[in-house]
Amino acid sequence: MAGELRAAGVEGGAELGRRWMRGNAKIDHTYAEGQALSGLMRTVEKTFAAVCPGITQPLRVRAKTGKPPRGRDKSIADATRFPSFSLALPTTPPRRLPRWQRVKTQLSRRGKSLFPPSLVASPQNRSQSKPPSTADEESSDAEVDDTVTQAVSTSRNAAPDASNLPPIHDIPAIFSDLVSRVPEIKAVAEHLEGRKMRVATMCSGTESPLLALDLIRRSIVEHYGVNMEFDHVFSCEIEPFKQAYIERNFKPPLLFRDVCELGDSHATTAYGSLAPVPGDVDLLVAGTSCVDYSNLNNEKQDIDDNGESGRTFRGMMSWVKNHQPPLVILENVCSAPWDRVAQYFEKIGYSADYLRVDTKNFYIPHTRTRVYLLAVNQRHSSLPGKWKDWIGKLKRPASSTLDAFLLPSDDPRIHQAREKLVSESYNGVDRRTGRTDWGRCESRHQRGRLEEELGLKRPLTGWEEGGYCKMPDFAWNDWGVGQVERVWDLMDISLLRSAKKGVDPSYKTQVWNLSQNVDRAIGSNKVGICPCLTPSMIPYITNRGGPMVGLEALSMQGLPVDELLLTRETEDQLADLAGNAMSTTVVGACIMAALVVGRKLLKEGDDDATYESKNDVAMDVDDEDEDETMDVDRAPEKDVPVEERISGEDQLVEKPLDLASTAETRLTALLQKAQQSARLCECEGRKDITDRQLNRCVDCGSSSCVKCGGRPEHNFEAIDVNANTRLPPLAFAKELKATLPMSLSLANVSRELLDSLREETGVTIPEKRWGSWCEAVLRVAAHELRFVEPKRQEIWAATYQSPVAYLELQLNPQQPEWRLFARPEGDEPANSEIRKLLESPIGRFVCEDGLFSGRWDFALPYTTSIQITISGSEPVPSWEQKLGLQGKEFRDRMVNSRLEIDVDAKDLDHFDRDISGAYTLLDKCGTANSALHKKATDARDAHLPPLFLLLDPTRCGDPVDDSFVISISKGRYEYGETRPIICQLQSKWRQSDTDEEEHIRCQIPYKWMKASDVQLAPVAGHEAHYAVPGDQLDISVSMEACRSANALLVCRVPLLDQAGPEWPRNAWKEVDKVHERVTFKALAWLIERIRNVGGRFSDWQDAELPGAHVNCERCAPTAPNLLWTKVKKRVVAIEDTAQAGQYERDLKRRPAPFVTQLKLDKNGVGVVRIGVNVASLMHRAMSRLPTAGRKGKVSVSWRLTMDFLPAAKIKMPKFKLSSNRHDSLHAQPPSFKIPLRPEQLRSLTWMLAQESPNAPPFIEEEISEAIMEPLGWRAEGRAQRPVHIRGGVLADEVGYGKTAITLGLIDCTAKEVEKDFRKMQDMKGKIPVKATLVVVPPHLTRQWGSEVKKFAGKRFKVVELATATNINSLTIEEVQEADIVVVASNLFHSSVYLANLEALAAAGSLPLQDGRYFNARLGNVLDSLRNQVDRLRDDGANAVMDKILEGRKLGRYIIAALSYWLTPCVDEDESNFFVPTKRLKGKSYREVAEVAESGKKQPPKVEPKVKTKAKKSAVPDSIPANASVSPRTGLVMEVVIPVRKASAASSATSGTSEPEEDSDTRPKRRRVIRKVMSSDESAGSDEDKPRVKRGKKAAPAKRLTKKKAVDSEYEASSAEESGSDAGSLAESSDEDIPKKKAGKVEAKAKAKAKASSATQ
Repeated sequence: MAGELRAAGVEGGAELGRRWMRGNAKIDHTYAEGQALSGLMRTVEKTFAAVCPGITQPLRVRAKTGKPPRGRDKSIADATRFPSFSLALPTTPPRRLPRWQRVKTQLSRRGKSLFPPSLVASPQNRSQSKPPSTADEESSDAEVDDTVTQAVSTSRNAAPDASNLPPIHDIPAIFSDLVSRVPEIKAVAEHLEGRKMRVATMCSGTESPLLALDLIRRSIVEHYGVNMEFDHVFSCEIEPFKQAYIERNFKPPLLFRDVCELGDSHATTAYGSLAPVPGDVDLLVAGTSCVDYSNLNNEKQDIDDNGESGRTFRGMMSWVKNHQPPLVILENVCSAPWDRVAQYFEKIGYSADYLRVDTKNFYIPHTRTRVYLLAVNQRHSSLPGKWKDWIGKLKRPASSTLDAFLLPSDDPRIHQAREKLVSESYNGVDRRTGRTDWGRCESRHQRGRLEEELGLKRPLTGWEEGGYCKMPDFAWNDWGVGQVERVWDLMDISLLRSAKKGVDPSYKTQVWNLSQNVDRAIGSNKVGICPCLTPSMIPYITNRGGPMVGLEALSMQGLPVDELLLTRETEDQLADLAGNAMSTTVVGACIMAALVVGRKLLKEGDDDATYESKNDVAMDVDDEDEDETMDVDRAPEKDVPVEERISGEDQLVEKPLDLASTAETRLTALLQKAQQSARLCECEGRKDITDRQLNRCVDCGSSSCVKCGGRPEHNFEAIDVNANTRLPPLAFAKELKATLPMSLSLANVSRELLDSLREETGVTIPEKRWGSWCEAVLRVAAHELRFVEPKRQEIWAATYQSPVAYLELQLNPQQPEWRLFARPEGDEPANSEIRKLLESPIGRFVCEDGLFSGRWDFALPYTTSIQITISGSEPVPSWEQKLGLQGKEFRDRMVNSRLEIDVDAKDLDHFDRDISGAYTLLDKCGTANSALHKKATDARDAHLPPLFLLLDPTRCGDPVDDSFVISISKGRYEYGETRPIICQLQSKWRQSDTDEEEHIRCQIPYKWMKASDVQLAPVAGHEAHYAVPGDQLDISVSMEACRSANALLVCRVPLLDQAGPEWPRNAWKEVDKVHERVTFKALAWLIERIRNVGGRFSDWQDAELPGAHVNCERCAPTAPNLLWTKVKKRVVAIEDTAQAGQYERDLKRRPAPFVTQLKLDKNGVGVVRIGVNVASLMHRAMSRLPTAGRKGKVSVSWRLTMDFLPAAKIKMPKFKLSSNRHDSLHAQPPSFKIPLRPEQLRSLTWMLAQESPNAPPFIEEEISEAIMEPLGWRAEGRAQRPVHIRGGVLADEVGYGKTAITLGLIDCTAKEVEKDFRKMQDMKGKIPVKATLVVVPPHLTRQWGSEVKKFAGKRFKVVELATATNINSLTIEEVQEADIVVVASNLFHSSVYLANLEALAAAGSLPLQDGRYFNARLGNVLDSLRNQVDRLRDDGANAVMDKILEGRKLGRYIIAALSYWLTPCVDEDESNFFVPTKRLKGKSYREVAEVAESGKKQPPKVEPKVKTKAKKSAVPDSIPANASVSPRTGLVMEVVIPVRKASAASSATSGTSEPEEDSDTRPKRRRVIRKVMSSDESAGSDEDKPRVKRGKKAAPAKRLTKKKAVDSEYEASSAEESGSDAGSLAESSDEDIPKKKAGKVEAKAKAKAKASSATQ
């Protein structure tokens, strides 16, 4: 058998099936006794069904002893009694079908569905041509994993943190280590010196090869002092969002869309243009599509088929054949046909070889098996074999666990991603995966629960039918409630599976793949290692209670996420990027090995010849296009030097800074305030105070609000917040920072002192351990400990740190103390003894009368082992029983709820606290396995924190080694934090219901020794200075002012050799947004006391704006234009892709509002500069002010808030209407017959004041703000412009007489309007009128006319427009002579009105529905209408009609072309649509590929959803002679106006039309004939423009033929009439009209037309 029969069983099973048919299939296995075979049975059954349909037979089982078990089928289920046995297949195919169901039934009854060990063939049958594999390699890749397995592995394989290599997780540090192991890479860099290495990538997605190459280049400079520069020649990617990612982060000169086109001389770019395909490439890295090779694909395609995988591979090979690069690296899944791939390369003169690699063997704890291939341009070369040897040498297993690669829980990027995930949750409308119907999965889940005896409870999610889900209080419940029932139940089943092993996964760092089915593997088989990440995976981190976010998934692929610009990518898209990415460490190792072995194949630095010319390859490339690129970007502006990005230090005033001073505060008062401001619920975070009811557990003391609490249950009682007044946390944090010194040191520590303490104890400590520990302590004493931040938790803490230590102050109201931790040196192995020792504190300072008054204790590294006695009583149901596990060992399991711990009197002195006493089980209070016990307090320790006995699992360690501890803390701890413990019990001890005494060994991990001379004291003598603005700060707003920020705070402090890694040496370095939080943590000791530069800038400060100011492109680049595309039935806006890439880069380059710079000069003085670019903020604000029709002067101002805190809830003031009760009475309108009432005259006074030319202006205001969260600074720039608007809103009550008041306003201002109208000149694009336009509801149209007569008699000439019929008979002169024009509001929604508007404007169609697209098209139509008005005034009516007819002729070709080439039924609006690039998959891809290869012009056949009898295609009989032909596709380019969709009635009948989402909809317009009234007889025949009176309104009818247009004067004309040039263009429907009915309609229309002509 070739290779390994993997868990998925597909590839190996196929070989097994073929060998079975040849009669030589035999596999030897070794199983642990009791191992079930259900996984093997299902695998073999599926494999043989696929390979040999209808030919299967149960396996025969023979024991190694040679004695066969009894029976045949039955023996398979009984075979597990044998420790080892062999499985063989019959040498000839069976004659009758097997009885598989009987075997499966027997196995199911046993309840065994465990994953069997890997199946390995004998060495002599192993093929050398396949990728090497071993029995211990993981098989959790989604492409090859098809097994039934358990959620939690009990493997004893060591976690990465048990490695004998130093832990390493920083990506640049990983590459530095990798490059240091390849000194030969220096020769490659020197070989290329003088030119840049040319690199091309295809289908690499995240461009991991480029990231790896840049990291390699930087590391080569670091280690060898040579710069191996490279040029990115081109990239190729078909996914639009990945194209945007590549363009934003790598800016390739060419970004092609389709790899299949790269074999030609020209190819299409991502922007849609044709560009020459470049060559002369040193290295090609490609990762062509793997979709057709995946074992999860039920319709696999071979490499020679028309599937996506085959076509993309052949496209890549065509480019390689044409351009002959010396080195080619390919990456793909393990199941790809690699032998065939190598053969393809051999056919074109290359030598190729491949090997399988796993990411976890290259620094990163991520199981991801892929195959890489190297092809070199040399026949029969040994270089690929040497390359494989190099890859083997470069392997370096991961030595840091998964936790090290995850973001800290308080990282703001975690919270942003969490919000995204919640909004994109599976119950959200935008989610594309995971929405599997629960009904399809429920039976499988129930079967899994039954077979594995898991019970029916839901302990993790507690979900119920109807969508309720309540996860534990630590979990992401807002994300959890958005999942579907399948995911909820899978989480519960996974926890129950773990519970069978005695493991509580909520306290272990495991990753579950919740996108898998219940009977498949959902986790890694090795602890501390992430399973293979796939694009559609839901990677749930168990001790987070939430998923791995996209940034973390990218980090698990080795991408330096801090260096990537990620903007609009959704979490789904980030997961897609990560799931399809190459691991940078793997591809980096492959690239380095390829460069080393293939160095002589690369051109030297002074060689100008191309690889094509060296290999006598000629390409048909136009000379003038040789250097053509995607010319879409402007040349970037030259960057301002870093040192010039902050200016204005001459306006600052320097002052001395005392870092050692402290405020005097009594310890008891400080502890009381700490307790009053402490966090009482997780939702309060670090700054908030909830207004919900708070509860506290009577038993354990935990607290939470009513919303977050309940999981775990606890024994809650309400907290009386009125009796226990709470303090604002920020106020206490400010007081605490004033109380603490900014820098501390450990004084009077020496090796002699430590040795004397050891001698005093009288214990023996191994010299190696003692020496390492003493060195760590002395390193700590040699460095200052600097303030970092106060941390608000259940107990307030303050933290200090140095490069080698970490100090924490715990303000426990019962036991305040400082705890000091040392950090091991970086080169210490992960499993070294000193690393384990330094997880515990090295010392503590117990506070007595003050924060610095007390005693110092050292924790000597001596472990004391003492025997204690534990006796139990009062049994209660165990954790496993409460979870509902149905196994015999769990169903009736009990544990003692009361434990008595006794310690011999002679051993009590070894303990820091007396642990003897009674412990009560608090199984409702959480912790791992619900095993929390609390010691009963007595008089001796009532003043001390209570003691807890609990299970304290390691995050990634083996569960067997987890042990119970006694501690004063019961909370959860983050990665890197440790629980303070008093003693640790033997790991073998677990809760039980035994009533016998148990003698257990417990270990005290360290021995506390008092050191009276050691002091924790403030550090004095820094001689620091700081500078802040004086009384005035001059801010310029010129176009050049935004090039640099205004200095606000400058601090200088001597650091000498105490400078941390954040300080750049002898050069200014700018702190980016990603590292801002970490950097300010390191600088907190220096900045915290001086960050408030004064409150005088909290008010708006005016700035002088230059007179000739225009929009600043540097601060506010012009946004890209909008294009429109159709997504299903919605019209959505997208940005112009060519402009969007430049716009995003401009946004990235624009000046930062806050600038922080660091520098450590030669004298060891550290300088911090913080500036704010107020000018840039004001420029941004000005760019947002509207400009159309604005003439007012812009004014700008700014302000700076120093203690900004985002409001948890924004409370808006209640809106109130202003009253005019105190206004004066106006005189009665001059023409009124009926006088107005006094209150109406007061309103008239107000209205006339609003209409006055001297009315107060409306102030348009825009504010741009920026926040520097670490300092609590908020800067705002404001731009204002006065706009004189004459008018307002009269909001009197119903029946108040608003119509009469408005008529009074018209009457009082009539003479002024007449005067202004006479002075008015011709307006461009408009016809001036003096009338007042009144838009009213339809039912008030006539009422307004009668009201005018009622109050003013015949003083005013009124024009009423109730329907479109009224407009058709209206002349321009009538409108100009009118005083008042009353229009029904529904007229603007009338289909007839809008159709006539379209026709007259001659600028294309208007959409059927309101929304953004309608507004955009309406703007275009109105612009064209203005041109028509000018044309009517200047050239006459004939010119207007010619323009209308020209638009109609143009429209017919648009309809024809789009109907023929794009879709069988085209919306008229689609002529304006942009068609973005789209990736086709599966069957659609193959169909398009077949059409392309066969040369057909017709698109793939699309089956309509509703069968209709459509009319003949609207394709014109002849194509215009001047129609352009595409040089690439050969298609005729035509312009057409698409046919409009069906009317509202027909759409309602079909039930398939939906309104556009997220827009206000209006009734769809009838399909009416577009008529334009013209007196020119030559414009058309009488038949073309009939005058028909409108009939009465028809009742709603189901059939389209009986539906009448409500507002139209004209009936639908026949098809013959609509076909003439001068006639109207008939609208067609989405639904076809039956011919018989249509004929009646046509006849009726003709009859009416003739009648109308006769009457005229």
